[in-house]
Amino acid sequence: MCHHVGVRTATLEALPRRRLALADALDGLGPQEWAAPSWCEGWSAHIVLAHLVDIAEGRTAPFMRDVLRARFVIDRALDRRARAAAASPPGDLIERLRAAAPGTFRAPGAPLEAA
Repeated sequence: MCHHVGVRTATLEALPRRRLALADALDGLGPQEWAAPSWCEGWSAHIVLAHLVDIAEGRTAPFMRDVLRARFVIDRALDRRARAAAASPPGDLIERLRAAAPGTFRAPGAPLEAA
């Protein structure tokens, strides 16, 4: 599982701008690029995008329900949620990331960088 490699401290004000810039940078990637492995073991670039969308759209109650279902193994819950979100094609996920850019969800107790 990837743990936010190289993340610098961000502010909630910077999140929308960063998410929109990421969406712009990802727009137009091809199938091979989406299937490419990421720095997060076992995750393709597509699954990483799905994870970022899931966090941007996140709500505490559904997240905690999924953590409970994963027997409080947060990495397992995040993996399941990301893979479920990855059922959407990358283009749809990019649009969802744009729409959810202002989202401020983070897991209870998680640092600001997790958002």
